[in-house]
Amino acid sequence: MHIEIPDELYGKYLDLLKHRFASENVSYHVQSLVETELRRFAAPGYDVDNLTRCKTWYQLERDINRFTHGFDWQNHDPIEKVYLCVNIHNLKNYNDTRGLYAGDQVLVQVAEMLRSAYAENTLYRVGGDRFVIDSPAKILEVHPPAEVSLKFSVIQVMAKRNQGKQGFVDKAIMFHIEEGLVKATTKGIKLIYDYSSM
Repeated sequence: MHIEIPDELYGKYLDLLKHRFASENVSYHVQSLVETELRRFAAPGYDVDNLTRCKTWYQLERDINRFTHGFDWQNHDPIEKVYLCVNIHNLKNYNDTRGLYAGDQVLVQVAEMLRSAYAENTLYRVGGDRFVIDSPAKILEVHPPAEVSLKFSVIQVMAKRNQGKQGFVDKAIMFHIEEGLVKATTKGIKLIYDYSSM
């Protein structure tokens, strides 16, 4: 394979690698950039998290966009969507005392527990210790390993489909999901956002 890159641009990138990574292995870093782009566009084989086998944050973005746009451009009916946001509390402390491998095992265990409890729903891993479940009918009890606990929130979003503010609604839903992950508590919290009158 041969890729044309201007010498000046290549030189700047090489200098950056030397400075930041003490490396001149451009191929390795370019491969990482390509893989990042494949994940960003949820290309086949790159649409799931390698560790937990959950769908990724990028896939969640694409699914939200598909849901809010819909398949019928003439349909302007209000839509409603519910997301369960789950945060593993104390995972950082667990990693610090038990090591990263043990922390990874907790992530895998929690993902499997959530996948089992919400078998009918799509499960996403959206950060180091965070998961999102699409359209849960109810909140089910999941018991993680003793040293960690789960914090959660329920995000309910109502909006108009295919409106002029489409991109705004997509970004708003993603923002509210992030907000829900931050505000999540061990007892749970419900956050409702209504854009259906816009």
